[in-house]
Amino acid sequence: MKKLILKCLLVYAFLPIAGYQFGITLKNIIRFPSEYIFFGVSTIVFYFLMTRYGGRRLSFIQTFTHELIHSLFVWASLGNVTEFHLKEKSGYIMSDRSNIPMTLAPYFFPLYTILLLSIRPGILQSYYPYFDIIGGLSFAFYLNMIKNQTGLWQTDIKSIDWRLSYPFLISMVFFCCYLVIESLHSSLWNALVNFGLFIWSLIF
Repeated sequence: MKKLILKCLLVYAFLPIAGYQFGITLKNIIRFPSEYIFFGVSTIVFYFLMTRYGGRRLSFIQTFTHELIHSLFVWASLGNVTEFHLKEKSGYIMSDRSNIPMTLAPYFFPLYTILLLSIRPGILQSYYPYFDIIGGLSFAFYLNMIKNQTGLWQTDIKSIDWRLSYPFLISMVFFCCYLVIESLHSSLWNALVNFGLFIWSLIF
């Protein structure tokens, strides 16, 4: 019980920080609309198409991505994935380690968008519009995946107390969306550094 209370306190403290940074970063869209137009329009268009026509066509890809994100977070936690099972609409992995980020990662982490944004600074700026259209496609996939897979019926989410899982998911979605928006304005590295400096300023 003490561990749950401590975890809840940490998550509840992080939630307004992530929400505030996300809200501040939204102002960049108003201040610098040209930096976001291709990514934003692409996200809206592809999200509509996925919602309207995706269905079974996306089901397997989303399931694969779900289990892949689980696996990546296991490896990031220095654990081992011992089994990887995949079907069209369901899948699971077995690992020798488990924690909250590892369990809930597929419901907040935009894997393909983060990968694209990590290499974006290395391409010529003249290609940014084309690159951002692909980025918008990846982010639309992320949003559609959250819509389709997030709910109390999910085994992953049910395995963690809802007082912890949902505040954690909301705060991490805020954080990841902040990373995406800020990365389009500067870079993924700068977004991470700025967030760290903001937390540092709150503490010290």
